[in-house]
Formats: sequence, C-alpha cells, structure tokens
Amino acid sequence: MRQIEHLQPDDSICIICEGEKTEPYFFEDLIAWMEREHIVRDYQYRIYPIPLKHADVDSDNGGRKTKKRPLENIPDDSDEPVILRGPIPECWVDSGIAQLANFSEVWVVFDKDEHPHHPKAFEKLRNTRRTKANLNLAFSSRCFETYLLQHFEYNTHTFQKTECNEKKNGSTRYFNCCLDNAVVGKACDGDKCINGYARKHGYWQNSKNDQTFSVVRNLWFGIFNSHRLKWNSLANITPATEIYERNPYLDTYRLTLRLMGYHSLEHGDSLFHKVGSGQFWILQRKGNTLTFKNDSVLSMSIPEGAISTMKTLSDGKPPIDVEWQVKCNLEEIRIATGEQYTIAIDDLLTSDNQYLKIHWYDDIYFCAKEDGIKEDFDMTLFNLSTC
Repeated sequence: MRQIEHLQPDDSICIICEGEKTEPYFFEDLIAWMEREHIVRDYQYRIYPIPLKHADVDSDNGGRKTKKRPLENIPDDSDEPVILRGPIPECWVDSGIAQLANFSEVWVVFDKDEHPHHPKAFEKLRNTRRTKANLNLAFSSRCFETYLLQHFEYNTHTFQKTECNEKKNGSTRYFNCCLDNAVVGKACDGDKCINGYARKHGYWQNSKNDQTFSVVRNLWFGIFNSHRLKWNSLANITPATEIYERNPYLDTYRLTLRLMGYHSLEHGDSLFHKVGSGQFWILQRKGNTLTFKNDSVLSMSIPEGAISTMKTLSDGKPPIDVEWQVKCNLEEIRIATGEQYTIAIDDLLTSDNQYLKIHWYDDIYFCAKEDGIKEDFDMTLFNLSTC
C-alpha cells in the first residue's frame, strides 16, 4: 500500500505545466481566488511557464496566444536558467526531476494529446518515485480540457481532439467547430473535439486564454466528477492498460485538492499517525472500506465530527465554490491497543452525489465511492501522485 507522507507548513510546491496558457492560468487563478477568499495555504509555490497576463489575439481559432518560449528551471543556487530540451513529455518529467532539490513538492502537469514518448516519460516517473515520492503527476487524457469539462457535467465521452484541425505543410488550419465560421464538412459539431462540444453546450468559447478559471468555478463538482471518471476508467478498462492509453482518464483533480489544502484518500492508500517510537495509528482504504488500526500502546480515538458527509449538488445544479454538509450520525470511535475498526463508505453515503470529508489529525481528506473496484485491485501502475 502507498503511504501518504505529511509535509511541513513551510512546504514549497513547483508546478510544471505542459501548456503555456490553459494550465498555468487555471492553477495561478485558483491560488489567487483562495487569497481573495482568505483561504489559508501552507505552502509557497511557483508555476512554470510563468503565466503572462498580456497576449495577442489568435484569429485562427478565436483564442489568445503568447510567443513560444522555453520553460526555464532556475535552481536557487544558479543565476543561469536551464533551458527545457528533449522529446515531450519526457522533457517535462526531466524538468520536474531537476526541481526536486529546490522544492519540497513537484507536480508535472501534462496530457495524452498526440505525444509519442509517454512510455519513457512514465518509466522515468516511476523510477524516480521509488526514492523521491515528492515527484507527482497530474495527468489528463485526452487533454486538460477533459478536466475542465467535468466542472460542467460528468462526461465519459471518448474525444479525439481538443480542437478539430488539419496540419499541412507545417501550418495548422482550425475548423472552428460550433462557431459561426465552422468549416462545413470538416467541423465535427462537438462530436470529436472537446472545445467544440463545450461551445455547443455554452460552457466556454475557447480554453486557451486567461479566463478559464473564472468560467469553471464549480470546483467541488469538478473534483467529484473527475474522481468518478478516473475510477470508472480503472473499473471498466483492462487493468493492465497504462494511464496514457486510457481515454478518458483523469487524476488532475488531485493537484486542485492539494492547492486547496486537501488530500484524496483512495483505494490502496494508507495514512500513518506516529504516537510513539515505532508506534502508529493507521487508516487504510481498500475499495469502499475504511479500516482504522491501533498499532500503539495508547487508546486510539476518532472524535465525533471527524468524518463528515458532504454533497456536491443542490437541486441538480452544482454550487459555486461551496461544500454542502449532510448530517452524518457517526459518534466518537475508540479503538484499544492492537484492535481495529472498519467502516463501509456506502453505509455513510445515502446518494450518488455525496462524499466524505475526513479530518485525520492535521490534514483533511476527500473520500468518494469507487464503484467497480475490487479490494485486490493493484494500484502500483497508477500511483504517480501523493495528494
């Protein structure tokens, strides 16, 4: 089982994004929103590429574009930037590895897209995480817009592109799906490309700008749906299928949770709270079962209110930036030395739009149902983030 490590209040987080606009702007604006709402964060952060707030209009697909620029890794002890080089997505993984000495936590954000070097990138991630568990992946398949879409609806459609286009002689022609100037016979009407689907349903016009976060502010709805999509993929696609071969697949929500001060408690996770020399209070999750274990000489107590039932929907509509609490009739749990206590998640959730919020000492965990996953499901292939 994977042990979730607890970091210190002076943590520093480095977020390395594949995109130059959509991803950097989303996470930068998420943190800016937290500051406006006086939501305390326990970390310093840096996002690469550094989001730019001034851009030129891209007349091809109605978007905004910045000049192409390399991502720079700037170690604390060096005045010279290290220019990002190499095949993608390996280059982003290499960049994340290079930053491990400078940050307590590094997240690499990239997607499936049409990149040819995923096997090598994932091999590097796994090999590095054997000794450096603070290297994390936030992955979206097919693209980051798959994650954005979950903030509007739960959607498991297999999209083929972010934007319908045709590449010829080194240039790209966009078909402007679901716009007034859509190319007849080429535009997919939102069937194949995510941006076309989003325009068709009035969700957004273009994802390549600095306004994405302000459009998708239904954060908990997006987190809940993304978690559900991930576990739907794991339950219904051949277990040995690699992450980058799955469409759709998401674990990007874990980074959003981390930045908001939460963690995700999922199948295969183990939490350890040290209470003495070599002694622990333990919380483990297998499938939809939570098990509290007392491996110490002191009595273990789970206070009333430490486990709350929350809901993501109100009258069928996603609330804005809000968690709604539902009454959870779970009294204080006391566990004697050497004993354990088991809870079925299904017993605490009365509808499909609910999840648990668990206060485990200094941390808060998001815990939702994972239907279709057996307790012996091997998560070794998929544990590339520690949130």
